[in-house]
Amino acid sequence: QQFDTISNNTSVLAFYSKNKNESYVVLKESKVLRENEKNILDADLKSLQKKYHQIISSQIDAMSKNGFVFKDSIQFKTDNLLGYTLIYKDIDSENQNAESKILYLNGSTYIITYSKVKKYSELNKNTFFNSLRITNSDKLKQIEEQSTVSDYLIFIMKYILPIFVLIGVVIYFKRRNQNKVKK
Repeated sequence: QQFDTISNNTSVLAFYSKNKNESYVVLKESKVLRENEKNILDADLKSLQKKYHQIISSQIDAMSKNGFVFKDSIQFKTDNLLGYTLIYKDIDSENQNAESKILYLNGSTYIITYSKVKKYSELNKNTFFNSLRITNSDKLKQIEEQSTVSDYLIFIMKYILPIFVLIGVVIYFKRRNQNKVKK
């Protein structure tokens, strides 16, 4: 099933499937951008981690309302992108009963969750998570790229240097013509 809504300037798109034993959810949450507005990415790793802690806190609250007790979080990297795995347990035991993976990409939050309804299957959970792929990961960003020395050199070589070369050529031909007029 699919759920698609916009509320409080936030777009939520979710796909979910549930059977008698387990539940699968893939959710994307994005800020609704106005015309000519673009997502503002975090400036550095520290601010990205702060953003993740806010997202994780909200996810833990949402899962606890459904009876899932937070057990642990694990940071991971996939395709050079930082994400978190959240593990939940039964109230009465330490047995795992749900797992969420969270990725924050290009200003959108992706939350993928496998959870127990009646029966928890490690095999089904792994099959579900392993079936998901990030495409175009080279175009995805989490942190605003900082200008580097090489960026400045490329700018100079591409724009400034040709202007100086053009000015030099103009001056050369102008002087050459002045010398011909004097002779």
